This record gives sequence, structure tokens and C-alpha cells, in this order.
Amino acid sequence: ALRSAIRGMKHPPTTFIVSQRASSVRHADLILVLEEGHVAGMGTHEQLLESCPVYQEIYWSQFEKEGTGHGQ
Repeated sequence: ALRSAIRGMKHPPTTFIVSQRASSVRHADLILVLEEGHVAGMGTHEQLLESCPVYQEIYWSQFEKEGTGHGQ
């Protein structure tokens, strides 16, 4: 509900979302992937699926558990 309200704003504010769920950040303009306190990747969902092994592992492990669509 909160994400929908923010997306619906005429001038949405800068928003930081901290999440362990890839589905929560899939539509973000920019995603930072942290591993052990260091940036392991940065980009859009699509870019990270192509280039970031850490994001790939997180996303696919959650995808397999949820059985949801690929989300791209």
C-alpha cells in the first residue's frame, strides 16, 4: 500500500527501502546489493540479474520458494 501511494504522487520523494526480499525492490530505480557490509552490486533489477551473482542467488532462491513469475 505504501509503495502504491508513493508511486501515485505527482512528485514522489526520494525513498530508501531496506529489504531482504527481491520482490520488494524489483521496481526500484536503483538497487544496492550489500554483502557483509560491502556493495556487491548496483543497478536496476534487470541489470543485477545479468551482472551480480549475489543478487542472482538471492532472487532465484526466493523465486523458487515463492513460485511466482520471473518478475522481469
